[in-house]
Amino acid sequence: MGDISYRTVDRGAPYAADQALVYCRRLFRYALDRDIYGLTGSPVAGISSKDHGVEKKPRTRILSDDDLRLLWAATADLLNHLDHVAPRDCGDRPIFPT
Repeated sequence: MGDISYRTVDRGAPYAADQALVYCRRLFRYALDRDIYGLTGSPVAGISSKDHGVEKKPRTRILSDDDLRLLWAATADLLNHLDHVAPRDCGDRPIFPT
């Protein structure tokens, strides 16, 4: 994993390398928790985000009113679609009016 992540950093994608590390940690934790593949430890245990030059920064993204409208519309469309696929006991009306 170290070689792959450092090559990813070298090509200018430190956040991609950090995300790969996160997924590898999850994968090895899954295997260790279930005692499969004969693992006795995680091979990525000694690698940190700082090794990639990634500093964790709090996000400041706030959804705009337009973003929220799009989110609600997409959620309504999805829930109405699911309601048609597996109707619930709510009569013939959609979950959200369109």
